[in-house]
Amino acid sequence: LPDVFLKPEQPGREDAAMREIPLTKGLVALVDDEDFERVSAHTWHACDLASGRPYAATNYRRQDGKRKTTLMHNFIAPPPEGLEVDHRNRNALDNRKENIRYGTRAQNNANRKAWSRSGMKGVHAHGRRWHAEIYVNGRKKCLGSFGSLEEAARAYDSAALDHYGEFALLNFPPVRAAV
Repeated sequence: LPDVFLKPEQPGREDAAMREIPLTKGLVALVDDEDFERVSAHTWHACDLASGRPYAATNYRRQDGKRKTTLMHNFIAPPPEGLEVDHRNRNALDNRKENIRYGTRAQNNANRKAWSRSGMKGVHAHGRRWHAEIYVNGRKKCLGSFGSLEEAARAYDSAALDHYGEFALLNFPPVRAAV
């Protein structure tokens, strides 16, 4: 990845100035100060995609006269062919470079909250037991049957870390020690 996509915990980014871009619906998007002038030259609105979360978007006309919508994160950091922009903190209105990373569709999906009645990602009730499962390369992988919801959720977390690494959205995120 380009050096401009530093992780938040890396030195040099925590002081970076951020600016707000006003959107419709009373929302704002966050951008780095260095991107503010280029981004603010456009009119942005809040749009809801299939995820139900708001994204910042702008509309324009292409040279062929057709209307085109571009999402702010793609405007700021167009992804390479075959990759997508993923927001580390899952806030699609936070378009600071420290929050943007590139990943495959599967990695991007791994960072999504799953719809589950159990309230835990990768876990569902089956009778009096809890089943854990994960999708890897588009295929469901059963992780086992567990006596408690927590055991099943921890089994999912372990598998998610193995398969998705930094993209894994965990049921029990590790607690970071205070510095």
